Amino acid sequence: MILSVALKRKIRRYRKLSTGRPKKLIDIRTFRDAWRYRDYPFLINGEITCVTGNQWLWWHCNDEYKQLSTLNGESLGYLKGDVIRSRKCYSGWFYYWGMYLADSPSALGKRVKVFAVVEVY
Repeated sequence: MILSVALKRKIRRYRKLSTGRPKKLIDIRTFRDAWRYRDYPFLINGEITCVTGNQWLWWHCNDEYKQLSTLNGESLGYLKGDVIRSRKCYSGWFYYWGMYLADSPSALGKRVKVFAVVEVY
C-alpha cells in the first residue's frame, strides 16, 4: 500500500506525541470531542493510550465506541461516551456528558477522565 506524504506525516506526528512527555492537554468530555481529536493519542488515568493499530485514521463520525490499547499493545478496553445526567432548563433539556472505559462494546464500564495529548516536550 502506497501512503501519501501527508499520511506519513500524520503517522510520524502521532508516534511522536504518543512517546513523548505531555506538555499541552485538551479535556475531552464527549465522544464528539474524542472524534474531533482522533489524530492525537489520549491520556487516561495518567497513561498514554492510543487507538489499536492505525484505526484512528479510519475513525468514522458515527462510531459509538473505539478500542484503546497501551503503547505496549495491551488492550485497555473500549472508549464510549454517554449521558451522566440531565436537567430541565428554559430552552429544553441540558445533558452532562462523560466518557467511559468498558471491557466490552456492550457494557457501560467505569467513568474516566480523558485528555488529548496535543503537544509534548
